Amino acid sequence: MGRVGWFHFRSKLNLLIIALVVLAPSISWSKTYTITKKSTLGFSIYKFKIGAPVKGKFKKFKANIDFDIKTWTVGSVWALINVDSIDTGKVKRDKKLREDVDFFNTKKFKEMTFISNRPVIVQKNRTVEVKGDLTIKKITRPVSLYLVYLGLIGDAHKFKVTGLIDRKLWKITWNKVMDVGGFVLGDEVNIELELWAK
Repeated sequence: MGRVGWFHFRSKLNLLIIALVVLAPSISWSKTYTITKKSTLGFSIYKFKIGAPVKGKFKKFKANIDFDIKTWTVGSVWALINVDSIDTGKVKRDKKLREDVDFFNTKKFKEMTFISNRPVIVQKNRTVEVKGDLTIKKITRPVSLYLVYLGLIGDAHKFKVTGLIDRKLWKITWNKVMDVGGFVLGDEVNIELELWAK
């Protein structure tokens, strides 16, 4: 290699080193993790506001979590739920939940989604607030969910997510007045997810 060629090689090498130095702080260890079939999405709502709540689950859903293992930062959470997969253990009740226009009306609205809108830093076994948008029946409302990172278990990261929402905000309004007064169903729905992501 001649003097001129060596000069050009050194110049390019120096530029590469400078670029790496400049970019190094921005290099992210973030990775998009996809949930496994082991994950669960459950909910509960009080009936008659006494005794045990009615519990159910959605059997089909997808979710991704952007997680930076170096900074313990959850960059985003995205979930898509197949509403037709609702299961409360009673066929007749599930049919009503799917078909009634004052419930989910799945003939018209097949899916619901959650998308977080800001990153959060997690600590193992500590609860952090995750804010985002929940869309049901094409109505989008801001919600706060609460996420706990439970650590790397086997080959998957485990997260627990809980929340409380008012179903009426998404036009899930069915109810019935009881003979003794009050309504059959409560308005608040508890949400509980167990996410295994890898």
